[in-house]
Amino acid sequence: MSKYAKEVNNCLERLKRGDDSQYQALFGITWNHLCVVAKYYLKNKSYCDDVVMEVYERVMKYISSYKEGMDGYNWLCKITQMVAYAFNDKNKIFDNSITVEDTDRTENFTDIVDIKTDVDNILKKLDPESRKIIIGYFYLNFTYEEIGKKLGKTRSAIYKQLKKTLKEIEKLL
Repeated sequence: MSKYAKEVNNCLERLKRGDDSQYQALFGITWNHLCVVAKYYLKNKSYCDDVVMEVYERVMKYISSYKEGMDGYNWLCKITQMVAYAFNDKNKIFDNSITVEDTDRTENFTDIVDIKTDVDNILKKLDPESRKIIIGYFYLNFTYEEIGKKLGKTRSAIYKQLKKTLKEIEKLL
């Protein structure tokens, strides 16, 4: 275990034992790391600070569930990932609506709406599992492994299904 991981675990273990002074220490040593994790999972990077602050709130609330000796940094990263996904959902980041402000030039707006309509129509033609794989991979930036876990399939099965689905989409174009 790295020195950094030991330091994070030490802070979490002390917090669990009631040493509230460790919140500041945990904040100081993990803020930048958790910001990087949050930015990776967020579609709107401007929510990064909000996500990380909520992570610390959850740590304070659920510190009793932290098991001493477990990988505390990984625990924090998982919480960050869950909070980031919740922010994406809560703030409708994946609401595929397009506004004039999303375009640099208003004359391109109708082209963008046409493209969005085409994509929506193609996605509707796919079977539900293929649609989930496409959305998970291209819109949510999930890995094959993450998609596989959610769908109860192996990483290689997701890879093969994605390739098959892309060929199917190519025919629809």
